[in-house]
Amino acid sequence: MTWKRAACFGLCAGGVDTLYRHGNRAQLLIVGYHGVRLPQDPPHWLLLPLDQFRRQVDYLRRHYTVLPMDEALDALREGRLPERAAVITFDDGYLNNRTLAWPVLREAGLPCTIYLTTGLLGTDDLLWTTAVEMAARRTRIRVEDVTLAWPSDHPTPHHPASGNISSWCKDVLKSLPPQEREIVLDRLGLPVSDETAGRHPGFRMMTPADVQALAQDGVTFGGHTVRHPTLSTLDDVTLREEIERSIGDVRRLTRSLTSTFVYPNGTWSDFDDRCTPILKALDIRGALTTVEGHNSPETDPYQLRRIVVGDDSSLGEFRLRVSGAWRSMRALRPIREGRS
Repeated sequence: MTWKRAACFGLCAGGVDTLYRHGNRAQLLIVGYHGVRLPQDPPHWLLLPLDQFRRQVDYLRRHYTVLPMDEALDALREGRLPERAAVITFDDGYLNNRTLAWPVLREAGLPCTIYLTTGLLGTDDLLWTTAVEMAARRTRIRVEDVTLAWPSDHPTPHHPASGNISSWCKDVLKSLPPQEREIVLDRLGLPVSDETAGRHPGFRMMTPADVQALAQDGVTFGGHTVRHPTLSTLDDVTLREEIERSIGDVRRLTRSLTSTFVYPNGTWSDFDDRCTPILKALDIRGALTTVEGHNSPETDPYQLRRIVVGDDSSLGEFRLRVSGAWRSMRALRPIREGRS
């Protein structure tokens, strides 16, 4: 057991998570996932091992009232939220949401909402973020390569704090508009187009038929843009198209539509005030970020906080994060936000 796991275990054994869970009992917890994988599949931060996911779901079932997204949002606004209310969400629309995650949730009797990157449904394409990360990992790209290829009119990105260069490359490219990102990728010679779901099956997307089957089984769906761009980097026309088309795609695909939307990446710098009027005009009543935290009636409904879970969280850390204790200890260990 690592020191971090041991520390989390000790804090939970001492009742810290219980104390914070009680203190935040009147607030809404939204848990964000991406995908689930089998033990033999290649590891990735976005894909939780199935047993780990099952333990987290069991913890939420025993300690929280898990509600559908729209029901929870209405209750939050109207001041009738039950104590320790929670919502379970998934971003992007991976096939393993249907084949691995949903059977666990259905057995536990818990609802969920999946937010779809609609332009990738039924294709062999990867999200551009995943494709860049995988290509950078395979070609063993260097920090110097990225900084030399960087546009001169943008601040040169800071060097990574850790040795995960491929993840850093993906993250810094999120700050560029799509056209400039493509120029950098071309200068780097990254074979992004070679990275497909056939090479990385854990990131295979659902088909429209998968979505419709899940909708018939009670799962709700929302928009997460068409191609997963960083919204704050887009011009006004492209921004509107990405939001409107994704929500329209989901509405055409299924009637099981939530009145909420998820910003790609989802940190404060990844969306801006232009998004809200577009969403309101589409009858979307809330939008989810990846900013760590709980939600009160005073929380801006277009800036809803979530606890986004990756595969590096032990059950003890998960308990501390969903209770709110982890965020209170932020000064001791900065929390990573985003990762979408």
